[in-house]
Amino acid sequence: MKATSWIWVLLLSTGLRAESVDLLFNRGVQAYERGDYREAAQWFEEAARQGLASPALYYNLGNAYFKLEDIGRAVLNYERAKQLAPRDEDVLFNLGVAQLRVADKIASPEFDVIYKTFNGVKTALTLPQWMHMTLALYVLLFVFLIALYLDRKKFAFVRLLIRPTAALLLVAALFFVLNVRDDLTIQEAIVLSPSVDVRSGPQRDATEVFTLHAGVKVRVLDRSAGFLRIRLTDGKDGWIPADALELI
Repeated sequence: MKATSWIWVLLLSTGLRAESVDLLFNRGVQAYERGDYREAAQWFEEAARQGLASPALYYNLGNAYFKLEDIGRAVLNYERAKQLAPRDEDVLFNLGVAQLRVADKIASPEFDVIYKTFNGVKTALTLPQWMHMTLALYVLLFVFLIALYLDRKKFAFVRLLIRPTAALLLVAALFFVLNVRDDLTIQEAIVLSPSVDVRSGPQRDATEVFTLHAGVKVRVLDRSAGFLRIRLTDGKDGWIPADALELI
């Protein structure tokens, strides 16, 4: 087959696939609107399996599971929506409501104002958004330098913009790198089992140290023989069966 034919096949298949996931999502919305939350969740899950990953999908999937009183999966999908749209008020509100239904109340560490501000800026944008901002500022700075090189008199005003643009570029690049590091090193998960014992080692007969319930958010530290070592925000850690939770 000629190269152009392959391109048309690829474009056609991509278009059909996009139409397919949109159809699955819309069927989920229709099922949700008529109150069939179980069917809605099934259509949304199928859309996710077909490759759709959007704040709207995870938000609606979280709503469907919340209506089904599956708090673990509701929190999981609200968290996924939050990762893609960290400032979406509807997502944040529904996540907060779902977290109120979680049986375990895990204390969070106290941070000073400086750390809260720094972390607030770092998480204000998603990783792709920080990348786009860094690239945009880099291109803008490059254009400024080219303009000055071509005609210093005509573009004299640009000189005033170079330092602020360079400073913003450094800040954006810093937060982009920090988000890349977090994305590569930090894994978080949500407990889906209604109740699961956390043990001192990766064995089913290891000592039980505490119990967790659906909806608790944990950080994954290690893996071994079907178990994950997890840590809570209050510092407690232990081993939990891998099938009791799902990565965000």
